Amino acid sequence: MELSFISLREAKQGIRIRTVSLLCLILLMWIPQVLSGQSCIPDSITFTTQSQIDSFPINYPSCTEIEGGVTITGDDITDLYGLSDITLIGGGLRIYDCGLLTKLSGLNNLTSINGYLSIEYNYWLTSLSGIYDLTYIGDYLKIWNNTNLHSITSLQRVTYIGGYLEIADNNRLPSLAGLSKITSIEGYLLIEKNYNLIYLSALVNVTSIEGDLILRSNGFSNLAGLEGLTAVGGNLSIYENFFLTSISALTNLTFVGGHIIIGENYILTSLTGLEGLVSIRGSLVIEDISDLPNLEGLDNVTTNDGYMFIYRNNVLVNLTGLDNVTSIGGYLKVSNTHNLTSLSGLDNVTSIGGYLEIEYNNKLTSLAGLESVISIGDYIAIYDNDSLASLTGLNNVTSIGGYLKIVYNHTLSSLSGLDNINAESIEYLNLYANYLLSDCAILSICNYLKNPSGTTEIHLNAGGCKSPEEVQDSCIANSFSIDDLHFKEGLSIHPNPFTTSTTIEYELTEPSLVQLTIYNAIGETSYVAQEGIKQQGKHTFTWSPSHLPKGMYYAVMRSEEGVSVIKMIKQ
Repeated sequence: MELSFISLREAKQGIRIRTVSLLCLILLMWIPQVLSGQSCIPDSITFTTQSQIDSFPINYPSCTEIEGGVTITGDDITDLYGLSDITLIGGGLRIYDCGLLTKLSGLNNLTSINGYLSIEYNYWLTSLSGIYDLTYIGDYLKIWNNTNLHSITSLQRVTYIGGYLEIADNNRLPSLAGLSKITSIEGYLLIEKNYNLIYLSALVNVTSIEGDLILRSNGFSNLAGLEGLTAVGGNLSIYENFFLTSISALTNLTFVGGHIIIGENYILTSLTGLEGLVSIRGSLVIEDISDLPNLEGLDNVTTNDGYMFIYRNNVLVNLTGLDNVTSIGGYLKVSNTHNLTSLSGLDNVTSIGGYLEIEYNNKLTSLAGLESVISIGDYIAIYDNDSLASLTGLNNVTSIGGYLKIVYNHTLSSLSGLDNINAESIEYLNLYANYLLSDCAILSICNYLKNPSGTTEIHLNAGGCKSPEEVQDSCIANSFSIDDLHFKEGLSIHPNPFTTSTTIEYELTEPSLVQLTIYNAIGETSYVAQEGIKQQGKHTFTWSPSHLPKGMYYAVMRSEEGVSVIKMIKQ
């Protein structure tokens, strides 16, 4: 009996030992899962009904991590309580088109989203309440088209956004409170069409934006909150903010890597706030700012690598504020700025890499301000400037890279100012509908007309500039026309000097229409021979000006081979 008792006791002890060992093994397997969270869904998951959300903790008990992305969309979804155990989402989280969802209650334990967070088209969503513990978003944050959203303060613990930040079309959102812990944005920042957004103060700790900064169609009157911003890696676009009066909060901005576009901010009165910029890596666009009197604020900019476009700024009278700019890498276009009287402010610009286009500036009287420009890389087009009387601001331009077009400038009487342009750099010439323009016979134009490189269109100007032939006639009458112009040689005359008559001889290499005109020393027409087709070979013409006084005359022959000029003297 004793032996049996001992055996039974030993047997029970053995059972206890095995039970304890098994429990220890289970505990060892369970502890890491508790410490690290339980990953239960290796792929992405989509919820389209409230019942699917409610069933999640039943179908996936103790699930705290989803390795893939999560999509939530459905007309009957009202809350997210079924997801209350989730602490991490390995992919992105998209919540969209949830017509009855008013807040995000149920995501209270979510701390990290390794992908993006996109909240869009949730009509009745009023706040993001429910994501209080979220600190990390690995990719972009997009809050878009939530018509009744009035608060994003639940994002107040987020310290990092790995992609762009886009807040757009949230019509009732008054502020960005909730973003105050963000210090940098890895992508672009777009704040657009939030018509009741009046405060940007929550962005006070943002110092850099890797991509573009786009502020468009919002309700704020100033940019208070951006005082800490020092660098924008892409474009700076401030557009269609109809209540914006000041951008002075950008006072610490020293770098913009792309274009600067400021437009359709109708009551903006100053560009003060941009003084920290010394160069513009892209282009500068200032357009449709009705109350902007000058460009002060850009005073320290020395180079503009792209184009410069000044358009429809109705009270702008000059370009003061650009005084330190020395070069424009692209084109310069000044258009539809109806109170602009001069281009002063561009006085230190020496080169324009693209075209120069000055158009529809009704009160512009001169091109003063462009006196330092030497070269223009493309064409010059000056048209529809009703008060423009002088082109003398272009006196120092020596070459262009395209056509020369001067049209519809109703007060312009002379092309003086374009004299020094190398005629060989003009591709083609348009001079028309300048109704007072009579002086076209400047050196550059005369040299171009002797050997045009392209189409020549001259008409609807005043006498002396109604046609290419009239301009050429005026060129001959001017003092430089014989000595300075190098017309095609092809005329000979004998005797010269002569008393009663002389014979003009010329030779054609092929059949050609020929016109022979003789002018006196002051450019008046003395004789026009009958125009006609002449055959290849030598031809002679005898001129007997017995009724004309003694003095110097010029014979000018025009043919399809060019223009020939010879001087002759009657004694």
